[in-house]
Amino acid sequence: MSIKLVTATSLGLSGGDDEARVLLGFVASVPYDGAEPDAARAWVEENVGKNTETMFGGAKFRLIAVEGGSARILEITPAEE
Repeated sequence: MSIKLVTATSLGLSGGDDEARVLLGFVASVPYDGAEPDAARAWVEENVGKNTETMFGGAKFRLIAVEGGSARILEITPAEE
C-alpha cells in the first residue's frame, strides 16, 4: 500500500491535546510501504499543539494547530508533494 493522502482532525472539546495525541498518534501509525509506525506515532504525540512537519518512510507528516481554537490536524502525503 502507498500513501496518497491521509487527513485527520481532532476537535478537543473536553480533553484538549490529550485526545489529539491519542487519535492523531493512532492515525500516524497507518501501514504503508516503508512506514515507521512507532516513530511516527511518537513524533505526533510529542508535537501535538505545534505547527511542524517531518518525514517518515517516504511520507511527509504535517501537524497543524489551529490558532485560537482546539482543532489539531494531521496530514500525511507522499514526500514529493
